[in-house]
Formats: sequence, structure tokens, C-alpha cells
Amino acid sequence: MLLFVLAACGGNSSSVANGGDSGIDDGDAAGGSSSGGGHDGGTSAHDGGKGGGGTSADGGGGTTKDDDATIDLTFSGCSPDFEDVRVATNVVSYDSIAVSSAYAPLSGGVQIALKNAAPTTFTLSTDERSQSANDVVVNLYAGGSTYTNLCFSGAGGCSYDASSSSWTDDPIAGTLQVTTYDPQNGKLDVTFTGVVLQQVSSAQTCTVNGHLVTKRLSH
Repeated sequence: MLLFVLAACGGNSSSVANGGDSGIDDGDAAGGSSSGGGHDGGTSAHDGGKGGGGTSADGGGGTTKDDDATIDLTFSGCSPDFEDVRVATNVVSYDSIAVSSAYAPLSGGVQIALKNAAPTTFTLSTDERSQSANDVVVNLYAGGSTYTNLCFSGAGGCSYDASSSSWTDDPIAGTLQVTTYDPQNGKLDVTFTGVVLQQVSSAQTCTVNGHLVTKRLSH
């Protein structure tokens, strides 16, 4: 199980949990717990954050511009809501960077954790993450749920094939192009292309496309 603790620069917290907790848990390896859940429909844009407008429309795309980040992403299967956007990191180990709604991070947020800061492109799958010991972790928060780049191994989800040492029926897919990854200075530049993430507590998936840039940690 991975646990990331986020705190915004200057002592303000930007957690990805309800009630002010600062812990982030993307579920147990390959799936987490097994509760129900269904797909949300359509493609969702998002409302503007602090200092910027943005657009919101069902079936369309939009851009949220903020002093600290520009979120130009589209979603299918979930609907993150980015309000008063904040950029945060773990100020102890600087092992991840997240952009989320300041007062309801589980309503809208994206978190990236990499082992290597060098520019690269990842082809995502559960096998890639599990066999590389988490060289790339992508967490998406929407509507109170967490989606990640590990398949759900509960009812209706993936299963492990010991003979091939791989996961079958794995929906995790797409590429994540990393141009900049600098958690200590709050800088991130990533492009999502057909990235399919799965909810940690059900077989529901969400597809992400577009560009995310953060400029600095929020104060």
C-alpha cells in the first residue's frame, strides 16, 4: 500500500482526504477493497479555480487557469471538479506532486509520483507499475473516489495469472508523457493520452486526456 502525505508550501495543508486528513491512499496493490460502483457518463470539463475562469460543459472540454496551475484535461467515466486550485507536495521527502481543489480535494485532484525526474514517456498498465515497484503512480480524485494505475482485483475486476506473472483483464492503459517533474519547486508538465485509470474500490474506470502544468507550490 502506498501512502503519500501532502502539505502545501508555507504551512497550509492541501490534503487529499475529507475532514482535513493529509494522507493519500491509492488502495492495496492491484485493487484495494471490493465494493460496488458504476460508471459516470460522458466527458467532463471543470470550473475555474482561484484567479481564473475555465469552462464547464457536459460532453465537452475546458481549461482551468490559475496562478499556480493550468489544467487542460478531459475526462470520460468520472467528473473531477477543480475549485480554488492548489499545488502541493510532501515537504519531507518531495516524492509526489498534486494539484487539487483546495477545500474538497477528493472532489477533484490529480497526483503524480515518480521515482525518476528525467523526461520520459510511460506506457501505463498494472504490470508496468507492479513489476517496476511503482516507478510511476497516477492518482485521480473525483466525486469522493480514487482512481489509480492499478487494476481492481475484486468482483468484476482483474486477476493475476501466475503462469505468466501478469494481470489479465487489466483496463489500465494509455501513455503519460513527462516533460517536467520537480516536486520541491512545485513544477510539473505532463500529457495524458488515452490514460485509463480504475477505481480502487470497484471496477469503474475513468479515461483522461490532455495537458497538466503546475508552476509553483501554492502558499
